[in-house]
Amino acid sequence: MINTADQLEASGYDVHAKPNQLHRIIPDQMSHPDSRTVGGERVGLKALQLMGLAELLLELGLSQQQINTARLLVIGRMHSQGSERYTHQWMCEESSIVELLGCNQPSLSSFYRCTDRLHARHTIISKRLLSNTNS
Repeated sequence: MINTADQLEASGYDVHAKPNQLHRIIPDQMSHPDSRTVGGERVGLKALQLMGLAELLLELGLSQQQINTARLLVIGRMHSQGSERYTHQWMCEESSIVELLGCNQPSLSSFYRCTDRLHARHTIISKRLLSNTNS
């Protein structure tokens, strides 16, 4: 993957030259067609790590793929509340959560299946996560 500085140099722009008024970057006038959020996702992942969610879900028999889907759902709800469909759209169009987790983007139907699995175990998950935060 080629970075922006390399692209500028390849087009003849001297990235090491002293900037003048013609080379000044104006942040308000910059845009990127595929920008993604990252801050809230990182905070949410750290919170889930501190509470031991992944370890708990592993103990409850979920696969690594299901655990990643669960984390995607929880982070999505923390960051931008909505239905599974809305969370899936947020994940696909706005968030960098999939890249942060280093996993494949799950389908909408896997979100629904994961929600059902989590709901079936919600009592034990809630009790364990609350006990983890009181330690």
